[in-house]
Amino acid sequence: MVAESWLHQRIVERIPLAVVVWRAETDDPHDLRLIYASPRGTVELGVDLAPLVGRRFAEVLPGAYERAANYRLFAVAMERAPAYHTVYRYGDEGVVESWFRVDVQPLGRRYALMVYTNVSRQQELSSRPGQPASAAALSGVPTGLRAAVGEVEPWLYRRVVEQMPLAVLVVWAETDDPLDMRIVYFSPRSDDVTGTDMERFVGQRFGAAFPPLRDQALPHHFFAVATGRQQHYSGALPYTEGSIPSDTWFNIEAQPLGQRCALVAFTNITEQQRAATALGQRQSEATALAEIGRVISASLDIEDVYHSLAASVRQLIPFDRLAIGTVDLANDTMTNVFSTQPPLPEWAIGKPHPLRGAAMEGVVRTRQPLLMQAQTEAELLAQFPAAREGLQYGMYSTIVTPLIARNEVVGVLILRAAKPNAFTMHQLILAQQVGMQVAGRIANAWAFAALKEAQTSLMRANAELEQFAFRASQNLQEPLRVVGSYVQLLSRRYAGQLDARADRYIGRSMGGVERMHTLIDDLLAYSRIGTGGLDLTPVDTEAVVAEVLEGLAVTIREARAEITWDPLPSVQADTMQVGQLFQNLLGNALKYRSERAPRVHIGVARQGQRWQFAVRDNGIGIDPQYAKRIFRVFQRLHTRDKYPGTGIGLALCQKIVERHGGQITVESQVGQGATFTFTLPAVESERE
Repeated sequence: MVAESWLHQRIVERIPLAVVVWRAETDDPHDLRLIYASPRGTVELGVDLAPLVGRRFAEVLPGAYERAANYRLFAVAMERAPAYHTVYRYGDEGVVESWFRVDVQPLGRRYALMVYTNVSRQQELSSRPGQPASAAALSGVPTGLRAAVGEVEPWLYRRVVEQMPLAVLVVWAETDDPLDMRIVYFSPRSDDVTGTDMERFVGQRFGAAFPPLRDQALPHHFFAVATGRQQHYSGALPYTEGSIPSDTWFNIEAQPLGQRCALVAFTNITEQQRAATALGQRQSEATALAEIGRVISASLDIEDVYHSLAASVRQLIPFDRLAIGTVDLANDTMTNVFSTQPPLPEWAIGKPHPLRGAAMEGVVRTRQPLLMQAQTEAELLAQFPAAREGLQYGMYSTIVTPLIARNEVVGVLILRAAKPNAFTMHQLILAQQVGMQVAGRIANAWAFAALKEAQTSLMRANAELEQFAFRASQNLQEPLRVVGSYVQLLSRRYAGQLDARADRYIGRSMGGVERMHTLIDDLLAYSRIGTGGLDLTPVDTEAVVAEVLEGLAVTIREARAEITWDPLPSVQADTMQVGQLFQNLLGNALKYRSERAPRVHIGVARQGQRWQFAVRDNGIGIDPQYAKRIFRVFQRLHTRDKYPGTGIGLALCQKIVERHGGQITVESQVGQGATFTFTLPAVESERE
């Protein structure tokens, strides 16, 4: 039994746990004394308990003493209470605050075993009832190395090993072949950890005992530890063998014992591994759901949204066919708008069909997802008559989930698979989450598509109107020229030969023809603003204003007008249209002047990536109630006799400014002049 006592001592000293032994010296729970603390206690507890051996409980663990933990420990030592384990957070002056699992077992003779495991970063270890130890295979272990037992009796080590809450394996490198290592010991708790009888392996060679490990590196690691070539080994291992349940995972730690022996401690971490796998799957699903939202938000183009959604959902839920349908509750119809594969003619894209009797009717009415699947076609139709639609595609499994946006069912998402019972309830929930995630975005994409179609129709109508105005103005010029020519001929040939009334009629006809020419020219200019592209180049507005003023020189001189301006910038614009803009605004400032000499000033200020211009005059002003009306075509506030014009000039200004992405407004009071403010884009190289 010498070898046995030595082995038990070495196991306790090398076990990857903090092992503490207490003795109830008297019948007073306060007299519990620390008898033994294993060397690994420093690793688990963060403090070396060896110097405290011989001291009482209150001196060793003052924090636990304050919670009266000594009473429960005393009861176990006296065998008045059963073994127990607990998990709690502990810390004091000597121990860094951490989470620990504590397993307490009676050892007999007033001794109690306390095993500490730091679980701050790992799962709890299992604690199960033990079985009697066996020393049948210990006789072959070398006895040359004998550790001093000291004051701890040899039997105590054995009792500690027997009560360890984990499996302990000892291998002996009897030869130089790692697969020939002999299994000399299995602790009694090993059966609980593995779920099978490990005692039968004692005395066998490692390779023969565990065939699945023969071609792996694990025996070589154990051999290296046993022979002193490797100081330590730790790792996780999935293991399946006839007597061990499938998909079982173990956490393994190997330590050298000396004399070509290695201690291998292992715990069953199958539950932790499954939990970690499930957590990883949930995290992957959460990431996939977030990615679905991100991907379909990247575009408002409805076709991009459909294809991005299908590709993202496939990563989350495998399917053979995905379809999306819109719902019209007012007409009780549903319309397929997308399918990853060509639909049947009766379910053609864009073709409404009755909702009643369709597979998605119940989903729309109840707002709940539906899973339709079975092993055979007969079973499927018996349970879900509406599943006949999916069977037309050869699909035995179908998920339908509602798309609810702004508390209204706007559509359905349909997933189909050819395999019977292809989907799980978890995938049904995932599909529902996908529907909740994408319904609003799909509804926005539908609204955007409808708006885009309306804008396209409006742009087409505007283009047609502009072309009509352009052609009409050109076609009207020719007959107008003919009328004008004959009126001029009448004026030259018969002026003074008829009565005064005839001369007046001829004069009015000439004036009408001239106004008509001007009106047609203005309409032509207005229609041209909206046709063709903008030739955007850097435009020196100061040079443009100078050119405009040169053209208005006669009017300026006759009105004794004074026109000033701030240093004017360059803008990114169409040169001709900027000239028309200033021509009309400055021309109006001179036209609608008061009795005072006109004073006009052009101011400018930077607004981010745009320049804001302000044309301020001291003219007759405008009633504020007409501030928007004056920008409409043909809107005049005065008669032609007093202020000539066609009523198109300011409408032309507004169109020019808006085509450059800006706005034009007016601030004015009657008799106090007017200020027209508009913006034009800054030159690209000067933008902030």
